[in-house]
Amino acid sequence: MFVSYIDVSYKVVSKMPRPPIKFFVNRKSILSTLTDTLLHGDNVLLLGLRGYGKSVLASKLVDLLEKKDIKTLFIDCLKIVDPKSLFDEAVRDWKLLNRADKLVFKRANNAREVIDAFFETIIQAGVKILVLDEITTFLERFGEFKPFSDVNGAKAVAGYIKEFLDSDKIGILASDTSIGAIYDLILSYSSPLLKSFQRVLYLDPLEIPYAAELLTKIMESKGKKISQRTAIYVANLLYGIPQYIVFAGQILPNNPTIEEVENTIIDELQNGFFNVYFTLFLEKFSPEQKGVLYAIGRGSRTFSAISKQFASINTVRALKKLVISRIIRKTEKGRRKVEYSISDKVFETWLKLNIFPELRIETSRRILISSLSFESYVREILSSLTNAVEITDAKGEKLIIPRLERVERLSKRDVEIDILGIVEKNKVLVGECYFGEKAGIKKAQELEKGVRLIKKLGYSIEYTLIFSYFGFDDTLIQYAKERNIFLLEAKQIRKLAKRAQIPAI
Repeated sequence: MFVSYIDVSYKVVSKMPRPPIKFFVNRKSILSTLTDTLLHGDNVLLLGLRGYGKSVLASKLVDLLEKKDIKTLFIDCLKIVDPKSLFDEAVRDWKLLNRADKLVFKRANNAREVIDAFFETIIQAGVKILVLDEITTFLERFGEFKPFSDVNGAKAVAGYIKEFLDSDKIGILASDTSIGAIYDLILSYSSPLLKSFQRVLYLDPLEIPYAAELLTKIMESKGKKISQRTAIYVANLLYGIPQYIVFAGQILPNNPTIEEVENTIIDELQNGFFNVYFTLFLEKFSPEQKGVLYAIGRGSRTFSAISKQFASINTVRALKKLVISRIIRKTEKGRRKVEYSISDKVFETWLKLNIFPELRIETSRRILISSLSFESYVREILSSLTNAVEITDAKGEKLIIPRLERVERLSKRDVEIDILGIVEKNKVLVGECYFGEKAGIKKAQELEKGVRLIKKLGYSIEYTLIFSYFGFDDTLIQYAKERNIFLLEAKQIRKLAKRAQIPAI
C-alpha cells in the first residue's frame, strides 16, 4: 500500500530536485519560445543529447516563471524509484520554494491512484507549469508497478497520463535525453501521447561565444584565468557542449596556452575524467552497438564497411537503434549512398584514441585537431547535406550549395586546401576555413593558391568560399566582391548545420 503524505512539513532531505543554476549564459530565444508556448496552454517536449543543458534550462525557466507569480513544480524523474517517491519529489520541490500553503495528497493504493492524487493535488494547489525532467524514466518506473505492469507497462502509463497532459488546467514541459525511448513511448505513431505535445524542440549546444563565456566564468569561480582567444579555442574544440565546458573549467590549468589545452584534453580523454565519463556512457550500449560505434570510430562510414568489421553482429538492428537515439547520424545521398557518423564528435575522438591507446602525443594531437577543429566541423556539415541549399552570404549575395558526392581535405606540396567538395565528375567546390577572429585578405590569397592547384589537376571550379565563424574584415569583403568569392560566417554556418541536421554551434 502507498501511504499518502498529509503535510508539507514531512522531513525533506537536503538534496533538492531543481538543478542549481550557478552559471547561465544566453538561451534567451528558446526560453522565450518555451514561456510563450507553455503559457498559451500547449505542452512542450524538450529533447537533446546528454550534456546539452536541458535540466538547467528547465530550472531557469521555472525560476523566471516563479518571479512572474506563476506557480511551477519541478520533478526530477531520475529520483523516482517507485510510485510513492513521486510524492517525495513534489514535497521537496514545494518545500524548496518556501511556500506558505501545504500539499495534501490523498491516500493512494496503487500506481494509478498515485498519478490521480498527484495531478489532482498540484492542480488544486494552483500549479500552472509542471516540469517532468527525464519523462521516460517516469513512464518506465511507473510501468513496473500494478496495474500498469499487467497491461503493457510504460506504454500503459503513457496512455493513462494523456488526459492530464491534454487538460487545459496545467502546462507541461517534459524533457529527456533518452531520445530512442522517447520515440518508442511518445513520438511513435501508435503512442497515445503523440498529439499531447504541441511543440517538440531540440536543444543545440551553446554558440561558441557563449560557450567561451561559460568557460571563463567557471574558471574564474576556481580562481583561474583564461584568455578570450584560448576560451574560444576550447569552446570550439568541445563543440560548445555545456557539460564538456564545465569539465574543462575544472581540469584546465591557470591561464593555459593552446598547447596546454590540447595536452590536457588529450590526457583527460585517455586517462582522466573524460575517459571515465565516456567509458561509463559506452557501457549503456549492447555489444553489437559498441561494435558499430568502434567501426565508425575507425573510419567506416558505410553499411558494407561497418558490416565487414563485425560479420557476426546484427548490423541493421544496431544501426537502427543508434540512429533513432541520435547517437549516430544517417545521411542519405541517394538510393545506394548512405553514410553514418557519430553525432558527438568529442565522444568520437575518445573512441579513436581508445582504439589506439599507444599513440604518441603528436599523433594524438593530430587526431584531436582533425576531429574537433572548425574546418572538420564545416566539412562534416557540407558532407551531410542531402539536398541543395540556397543561402545568402555575408556580402548579401545568393548562392546554391549543391549536394556534394564527397568532401575532403587536400594537401599537396606546399598547398593545403581545407574544403574540396566534389559536385559531380570533375566539378568541385573549393573552400578555406578560418577561426578565432575576423578573416583578412590573406585567407583569400590562400584560397586562390588552392584554386590554381585544383585547376592544374583538371577540375572545374563551381564555387569558391571562405568560412569564418567570426566574420570578415572590410578589406576581405571588398576583395571577395571583386573576385566572386562567397563569404560565410556564423549565421550562415549555423543555417547550413541545421539543414544538415548537425548541432549548430
